[in-house]
Amino acid sequence: MPQDTTHSSKPTIMNLALYVVSFLPLTLLLLVFGGHAVMGLIGHQDLHDIIAPLGFGELVTSVLVFLAGVHDGVVTALLVTKNALFPSLPFGVVFLYAGLWPIVPRGLIWYGGGSFEWIEVLIFAGIASLAYWAHTTRSSLRPRATT
Repeated sequence: MPQDTTHSSKPTIMNLALYVVSFLPLTLLLLVFGGHAVMGLIGHQDLHDIIAPLGFGELVTSVLVFLAGVHDGVVTALLVTKNALFPSLPFGVVFLYAGLWPIVPRGLIWYGGGSFEWIEVLIFAGIASLAYWAHTTRSSLRPRATT
């Protein structure tokens, strides 16, 4: 019977490197959502410009910008602590939501007269897909010490 050489029980530098690299897509998602959470909570003008074309007054737009910050903070927290907060929620749902959410602000920019920027949506969906794939395969990449 042929021996499986893809997953050695002996930790190697390559296994360790792959394990560390598997966190990069998730880290990027956390940086983007965390950064947007901070931007929303402090009322950053860029988020204001995205929501303003909806035609609400200045006060309502400011509240919506703040709520966008809260939303992105919740997504950031879910990406980090989903198992503790909602153990029965599949991780795939969290990554799917995180990957498809950029359609909403891009749609608001389009509604306000800007271009839709499909490439940004596709790139973000790809990063979320990579993060989910890395999450599901990370346990097989984790270097284990042998006894």
